[in-house]
Amino acid sequence: ALELAHRGYSVVGLERMPGFLSLARQQAEAAGLEVEWVEGDAREFDRVEQFDRVVCLFDVFGLHRDDENADVLRRIHHALRPGGRACIDVRNRDWIIRSILPVTMMQKGQDLMIDRHSFDPLTGRLVDFRLMVRDGQVKQAPLSVRLYSFTELRSLLTSVGFEVTDAFGTWDGAPIGLQHNRMVLMVEKAR
Repeated sequence: ALELAHRGYSVVGLERMPGFLSLARQQAEAAGLEVEWVEGDAREFDRVEQFDRVVCLFDVFGLHRDDENADVLRRIHHALRPGGRACIDVRNRDWIIRSILPVTMMQKGQDLMIDRHSFDPLTGRLVDFRLMVRDGQVKQAPLSVRLYSFTELRSLLTSVGFEVTDAFGTWDGAPIGLQHNRMVLMVEKAR
């Protein structure tokens, strides 16, 4: 949101976590950027034909049950003006299945984040048991995200009224394939 506002776009940022929203507001204020920040959940977002573009990046889509994920796409479709476009960026399920590491760790100073990953083929979900150590305090945060193949996601997008106009495996425009961990889909609402 901040990068788009910096480039001169009128931006609405949706975030359900108050702490992240507070941080975003502070960063926008420090940079002198105007952004309309909305505390809320994509499953409840109900604006009607107010936007020309929607950007949904890195695991924002897929966090919920399958029916809720479909509803999020319906809400995005509903929020766009006729001819509006959306960018949906998700993990490439086929790459994840082939390349998943059972454990990853990230360290920043004395803080640690350790993730144990597995793929559940019955639900199509990447299951992540996260253990965080911050300031000597340990927190556990299990989470999961629904992973889609390109054909599954295209079908879902089409079912809610979108047309997939482009699909990439990287932000540089490479094709979707087993060598890329992302899928970046550009979709359009019919006029």
